[in-house]
Amino acid sequence: MRTFNKTYNSIFFSIFILFFFSLYFLRVNLFSYAIPLLIVKVILIFYIFYEFSKNINFFYFKNLVSKKIIIILSLYILLFFLETFHFDYQFNYNLFANKQTCKNILLFLNENENLKFAIFNLVCVYSKSVYYIIAIILSIILVYFIDKINLEKIFLNVGILFCIISIVHFIADVYLRILHHPDIFWETFKKYNSSNNYAYFQLLPFYSAGYRNVEIFPIILGFVSSIYLMIREPKKRKYLFTTCFIGLCLFLTFSRVAWIISFILIIYFFTIQKKIIMKYFFYQVLIFLVFTLIFTYIWNYSDLIFINDKSDPNHIQRTNFFLYTMMKITSLINTDLSNYFNYLNKDAWYYYNISNDVFSNGYIDKNSLEKIAENSSDNYVFYKEYVETYMQQHLNSVPSRLEIYSNAIGLIKEKFIFGYSANKFSFGLLNSDINATINNPVFTSGNAESNFLQMFVEHGFVGFSTKLLLFYFLIKCSYENEDTFNIGILVMLIVFSLFVTLSFYFFYWISLSIVFSRIISFKNK
Repeated sequence: MRTFNKTYNSIFFSIFILFFFSLYFLRVNLFSYAIPLLIVKVILIFYIFYEFSKNINFFYFKNLVSKKIIIILSLYILLFFLETFHFDYQFNYNLFANKQTCKNILLFLNENENLKFAIFNLVCVYSKSVYYIIAIILSIILVYFIDKINLEKIFLNVGILFCIISIVHFIADVYLRILHHPDIFWETFKKYNSSNNYAYFQLLPFYSAGYRNVEIFPIILGFVSSIYLMIREPKKRKYLFTTCFIGLCLFLTFSRVAWIISFILIIYFFTIQKKIIMKYFFYQVLIFLVFTLIFTYIWNYSDLIFINDKSDPNHIQRTNFFLYTMMKITSLINTDLSNYFNYLNKDAWYYYNISNDVFSNGYIDKNSLEKIAENSSDNYVFYKEYVETYMQQHLNSVPSRLEIYSNAIGLIKEKFIFGYSANKFSFGLLNSDINATINNPVFTSGNAESNFLQMFVEHGFVGFSTKLLLFYFLIKCSYENEDTFNIGILVMLIVFSLFVTLSFYFFYWISLSIVFSRIISFKNK
């Protein structure tokens, strides 16, 4: 029987929140904020360790063992050995030295060579190996706490909190742009905020460059928890409203992988509770439609927030929210269709029009652009020549991803059995940069943009089949245990892993730890 402890709930909630905030501060080089948060987090973790060590004994560990758990653990250990020893140290050192967070660590610890070397290797170079070890330790500890903490509500509250942070941050970003651009306050703010909601709309907690997959995770996990609680306690209408709220926030991140994850989760939970999910889906779609229409009017056509007169010197050029939304949705179906909505979205051309000689001519000013857009005979030619390619490459990553996946399959064919070793591969891409040519492609290293493809390229069929077997047994055990929440987390991880190299991110390992611990805990009961 589950008996929840409020203290434990508060501690786990705090650790989870502090984890994401400290990661953000490390990424933007705000170590003066990150280090105190890390210290608080370490103190809370030590308290959890203390409570765990105080209440366990030999029989606790003995009860963890079963045939299925041994199989899962064996597959897990095999993956650990592949990631740790099928490895080129020098290549990975150079690779991670160019990653933003790791680069910041090197700069911050520059005066202490030994400490810099140790932390950089642990946190960056051998990060995956460390994650494997941490995840298994965390799994064992969580088995003790799993019936004492309400993980579903913890993650729901985390998801709601990060939605609220996203909304507050967006409002601050808009009004600071209106009131303080281009003064020193605005310039300082933009050092730590990489948003440009006027060119491409995104609702994110932190707006840190290249960090969206991390930022959306607590919101996705909150969505899994909310929809699970909604079908578990159908009489509590608050879960219907919170699921709709988190679903809307996920939609407004304009992360297509978040959309796909949400849709697959809805299908999964539909197989469990058809009536409740149908009701929820109706409300969610209605909210999407109403919000899109109202927000488009406020954002693009009214004077409630912005000056709408384009001749006014204080006017801010803004992408058309409705057309931008349609472009993002249709990019999942057809690139030509998404380009059509880019063509209709003439207000956004201001941010994406460039000449062949980008450094000498740059962007056309908005008044000249307005005249071009009004002339139907000129605007299509202008769009095709100066806007289409650049706009597509910035707003639609699908062609670039398909090119990466195609290249990855080519590499897999060359070293099918054992692969190239951890992160030791690169692609020459033509669809990621407007200046890329066949003779001068843009190169990217160590990222196949898919966790499963990454494993196949790195460790061949041996690693790929091991990973598939691991997930198969996790799903099988969760299904036999009738653990709907666990399967929901696994669905999220699998779909996420199809489109993102998720094993680079610590939250992936936290999620796996939760799945492991719930499976072990069920056996222990």
